[in-house]
Amino acid sequence: MSPAVAAATQRIAQSFALRLDGSAAPTTGLLSDASGGVFTADVIQHQSGGDPQARKTLGPTRYEDIEIEVGTAMPARLFDWIAASWGASPPSMDGAVLGIDGTFALQREQPFLGALIAETTFPTLDAASKQSGRIGVRITPRELLPPTKPPTGTKLGLTLGKNQHKAWQVAAFKLELDGLPTSHVTRIDAFAVRRTIERSQGQAATIKPGRIAFPNLRVWLAASAADDWHAWHKHFLIDGNDTDADEKEGAIVLLAANLSPIATIELHGVGIFRIAPAPKDQDGATAPTVARVVADLYCERMRLLAGGA
Repeated sequence: MSPAVAAATQRIAQSFALRLDGSAAPTTGLLSDASGGVFTADVIQHQSGGDPQARKTLGPTRYEDIEIEVGTAMPARLFDWIAASWGASPPSMDGAVLGIDGTFALQREQPFLGALIAETTFPTLDAASKQSGRIGVRITPRELLPPTKPPTGTKLGLTLGKNQHKAWQVAAFKLELDGLPTSHVTRIDAFAVRRTIERSQGQAATIKPGRIAFPNLRVWLAASAADDWHAWHKHFLIDGNDTDADEKEGAIVLLAANLSPIATIELHGVGIFRIAPAPKDQDGATAPTVARVVADLYCERMRLLAGGA
């Protein structure tokens, strides 16, 4: 087996878990995927005089962000950390990304300290899709510790079924928006909540949270049900009634197979800035038989809640 094939096979065979420390009993949950969280440095080239080639040295050691993917069946402590990271005072967390095999035996542990969540990404919500939902989380550590290899035979202390990340399908969602019909909304494009993380270097490296940016939303709905949306667009944008009182409140609700709410993203201060006929062909798919429109919305603030609003 070639090294490339061996590496690919090992990648497929390996699974990941996340441990969050800082409580009486650390919380560990399985991940759909994980990457990053490694030591790195910039390569600096030095060339002087008549030297035919450059001398290379390394710049300061730095850490790559940790990127994980997780289903909605995540540990409550991770969900709460994500939700709190959207607030004014996001908490930091210690923990580790764990590499495990199919028997839950630990293969590798990458500890981190004082981490903040820099980004939470939601996939495209599409009523026509059969895909499982995955939430992406980008974590900025204040410090990475050198990775360790646990003693052979060390097992991860949890037992979860194979389908824990299939609890939510991207087709299972609903949009709620004050005063507007939303039952014909068929799609919301992928969106991400991002926060800048400011890093300072000194005798002890520190990070602190910066500004948070809540995304615009692109909503697809049947053209036959869009009259009230066009009226709002005219009132809000064309007629210039765009005060705080004219903005709307709402929510995106992620649903389980039995249509019970798994999680809710509250939407506050929602305005509309564009509405237009939807493209006939999206992402190379067959053109839909029902005419649709696309509405672009801004949102001043979002809040993540477990279950219903």
